[in-house]
Amino acid sequence: MAESSLAGVNSSSKQAISIIALEIDSQVFYMPQSDLMTFENRQSLKQQSGEEKSVAMMEIANHQCPVYCLSADFELLNHIPDERSVCIVTAYNNQRLGLLCDKIHKLEFEQIRIENIPVCMKSKNTPISRLFLYRDEAGLVDLGMMLRNDSLIKYLNVCENEVA
Repeated sequence: MAESSLAGVNSSSKQAISIIALEIDSQVFYMPQSDLMTFENRQSLKQQSGEEKSVAMMEIANHQCPVYCLSADFELLNHIPDERSVCIVTAYNNQRLGLLCDKIHKLEFEQIRIENIPVCMKSKNTPISRLFLYRDEAGLVDLGMMLRNDSLIKYLNVCENEVA
């Protein structure tokens, strides 16, 4: 792939692009750091049981927000696996929610190329909203699946409203 194909979203700027890698069941998804409000460790959650689709609640800026747990294929879980150690918090349209992950880490890129999901990959059964191309540590072009705050919240709202 030609170098120009990764012209990037900030080709005129020398500022790095910050992406958060979210690991869930050994699968890695990516989220722009700008979509992340905060993150908390698992111990700060108030676990809940019963009919709720969220597995816990947490207080963020004096507001209670639900915390969800997904499998790597985006099935809503009703329990928290032992591997889930960190909760990211995101917001969209005044709605906040948390998502439990096994691990998260920050990545910095000089150039990335963000693309819409191809029509053949679109599904209402996934919160993946974009794909992005980047150069890995070896300099090879790689492809990542990107979650955005709006698509994640919309997806979890649909899951929340589904009748079991």
